[in-house]
Amino acid sequence: MKYKKPIVTITGPNLSFWLIFGILLTALRAFHLIDCSWWIVITPLYIPLVTFYIFAVIVYSKWYGCNPQDKVPLGFKKLNPDAVLPQYAHEGDAGMDVYALDDVTLPLHVPVMVHTGIAAEIPDGYELQVRSRSGLACKGVSVCNSPGTVDPKYRGEICVILRYSHSELETTSLALKQSYSIKKGDRIAQLVLSPVTYACVKEIQDLSDTDRGTAGFGSTGR
Repeated sequence: MKYKKPIVTITGPNLSFWLIFGILLTALRAFHLIDCSWWIVITPLYIPLVTFYIFAVIVYSKWYGCNPQDKVPLGFKKLNPDAVLPQYAHEGDAGMDVYALDDVTLPLHVPVMVHTGIAAEIPDGYELQVRSRSGLACKGVSVCNSPGTVDPKYRGEICVILRYSHSELETTSLALKQSYSIKKGDRIAQLVLSPVTYACVKEIQDLSDTDRGTAGFGSTGR
C-alpha cells in the first residue's frame, strides 16, 4: 500500500483552476482586453472562495508539510524527556541517526538491549529498519539482528540490540578491549523508512524448473 497525500479540493474544479481563472480574468480586465462588467457581480463570491482555498493550502502544508519532495510523514513520541528524536545528519541521507537514552557497557560478544526512549507512528505499508552505523561497525559494534524491523502497528519503545566484538583494527593492537562503552546521547544505529511489499501466501503442488534448480550453499564456488 503506497502512501498518497490527500488533495485539497472542493466540489467542482480544484484549487489550481480557480486561482489561474481568477488571475487571468484580473489581468485581462486590468489591460482592458475584455469587458468584464459581470466580474463585479461575481467578485463577492470569488474572494471568499479564494480565501478558503488559501486557508486550505496553509492547513494542508502544515499538517502534511513534508514538501517539496513528497516525503512520508513519520511521527515520533518521546517516552522519556531525555530522549533525542532521530534525525538525518545530512540532506539526502537514507538513514536517520538514533541515540542512546542511557550509559551502557557492552561486554565482549554479549548482546545488549539499548534503550532509545522513543516510539514511532509508522504509516501503513511501511517499516522502520534498524541498521548498524558504519562508524561503530569498524570498531566492532553492530546491530545483532541488522536490519531489525519495527512494524507499523508497533507502538512500544524502539530498542536497539548491540553486540561488541573485536574489530580487525583492534586485533593488531596489543591491548584488546574487553568491553565497549556507550554514552548517553551517542548515536548507536540508524533508522531507514522502507516500503513493504505484502505477499499473498498460497500452497502449490509443483515448482517451476530453472537452470539452477536445487543448487544451494557453495554452488557457485568461493
